[in-house]
Amino acid sequence: MYPDKKLSSVKVKSISKRMKELKFAAGADREAMASIEKLEIPFSEFAELSLNVMKEISGVLGL
Repeated sequence: MYPDKKLSSVKVKSISKRMKELKFAAGADREAMASIEKLEIPFSEFAELSLNVMKEISGVLGL
């Protein structure tokens, strides 16, 4: 999360870049996220779809 703690500040490029860091999304199941590529969806596209949906419901998520 960015210093302003707003989901609207998060960029797909940042997610893709930071996924290589073990501290980033430490509780996330990286194998499950990587498995999306078996459906021939690049991780960056998956991240973009997920981020856009999360932004739509950011109020519910408290972000």
